[in-house]
Amino acid sequence: METLLTLTGFGIVTGAMAAVPALGLTLMYGSSRFINFAYGEWMTLAAYVTLTAGFFIPLLPAIVLGVLVVTAYGPVANRLVFRPLADRHGLVLLVASLGLSFVMQNAIQAGWGVGVQRLEAPPGLGEVIILGPFRFTPLQLVILAVSGVTMAAMAYLLVRTDLGMKIRASAENRELARVTGIRVERVSAVTWAIASTLAAIGGVMVALTSAFTPSLGFALILIVASAMILGGLGNPAGAVVGALVIGVAMEVSTFWLTPALKPAMAFAALVVVLLVKPSGLFGSPRR
Repeated sequence: METLLTLTGFGIVTGAMAAVPALGLTLMYGSSRFINFAYGEWMTLAAYVTLTAGFFIPLLPAIVLGVLVVTAYGPVANRLVFRPLADRHGLVLLVASLGLSFVMQNAIQAGWGVGVQRLEAPPGLGEVIILGPFRFTPLQLVILAVSGVTMAAMAYLLVRTDLGMKIRASAENRELARVTGIRVERVSAVTWAIASTLAAIGGVMVALTSAFTPSLGFALILIVASAMILGGLGNPAGAVVGALVIGVAMEVSTFWLTPALKPAMAFAALVVVLLVKPSGLFGSPRR
């Protein structure tokens, strides 16, 4: 039982790391109505920019720089690659995102090589802290805090601010939003910037907890997209819950299965839920 509780705690951390980018991918989907499979490379790029900047400046400013670079990159990629295809079938956009993923992954390999890298966390963050039935390291607690604050800030933005109202209105019905005076293209650019920020935060958190290579994004996008679909397409709260469910399922499964099968558990959880509720946990059947 103690081992299961420990694994559950690890699963909560894994789910929290996945929830932040899953929320961002949900915003992208609401803005552009397709799943951007290059989104994992957004996360990888943040990890590598932070790694490089860390050779010259302290870790925290390096993380900020990595997040800023990816935040700026997102709207540019949307403007150059996806917006010209906005009137095409969603499948065209999906294939375009796969192509961009391939280009970005190879560009990262060309720039940084194919070797295994790791972001070194500050000393003292690896000791175990016992909190009730759970065991965490200080780094994991920091990740939980950052994830919690980020998701709370996004909830406030989407529910309490004028920008959030415009983002939700544009996601619900672009033409109606345009008729009411909302500048949909500008809102879309801001949405992509916010989603890119969330991807960067998620990528850095993953890079701080495990070694990574240029193929990091491929593994991450499978988990993040599964969380988004599990929660219900276009539902930000659902994406967060879906990420937590998948994170716990992945980590707890290692009690019985080899850790190499953890990604398979993400899909198993997804399939089980979709068999019962095809629209996802909180999705609307009309989506």
